[in-house]
Amino acid sequence: MFAALTRPRPGPIARFFARRRMRRELAHMASLEDRLLSDVGLTRETAREIQLPKWDAPAHWRV
Repeated sequence: MFAALTRPRPGPIARFFARRRMRRELAHMASLEDRLLSDVGLTRETAREIQLPKWDAPAHWRV
């Protein structure tokens, strides 16, 4: 039941490769045609938003 709480955290190398794999998958998704994106329930706009870094603040927040 609490296995997720006691499982050791992946090391820095494993996290690096997981992030790298995720970035590649997101880049590939962004390059798909609109009809393929719609097959998985996404729009071109959503595919672009997914690829933005999580720390990227909206333009109206920037000074």
